[in-house]
Amino acid sequence: MIKKETERKGEKMKKIKASEAMINVLLDWGVKRVYGLPGDSIDTTIDALHNYSDEIEFVQVRHEEVASLAATSEAKLTGHIGVCLSIGGPGAIHLLNGLYDAKMDHVPLLALVGQVKSTLVNTDFFQEINSASLLEDVAVYNKEIQSARKQQWRENDEIIYDRAKQRTTTQKI
Repeated sequence: MIKKETERKGEKMKKIKASEAMINVLLDWGVKRVYGLPGDSIDTTIDALHNYSDEIEFVQVRHEEVASLAATSEAKLTGHIGVCLSIGGPGAIHLLNGLYDAKMDHVPLLALVGQVKSTLVNTDFFQEINSASLLEDVAVYNKEIQSARKQQWRENDEIIYDRAKQRTTTQKI
């Protein structure tokens, strides 16, 4: 599932960042747009979206709630998975309205939520929240990804795509 531009041309795959691996999974799923607001805990994802801007559009919004509602609306209109992203902490909290809208209407939605560096988790770091607990009720799949390990992405890719086909809300931290 993980592809890099060089692999697509038949060359040997190079080591890539987790954010690039994630973008490749989104491209495999046919995702055309990601709605969100840039911020510190998702900088690598924003950078990857910029690098793949010819293949996947990043729609910058002015508030995280708009991102989740826009992604939900796109999913409702197209029947395809909608994707929104946010920083961790307060940004994740602001996604909730759109996530619950997707859940109640059984719409496939993926929320990509940033998090503080893994070495700072559970240290009461600035704007740190327990995203997994916060989103437990709204997400049928709730997983933290910290690396681009091929096996980890393959397993998560299959689970999330399966949930999306069931028209449910999923979330990745």
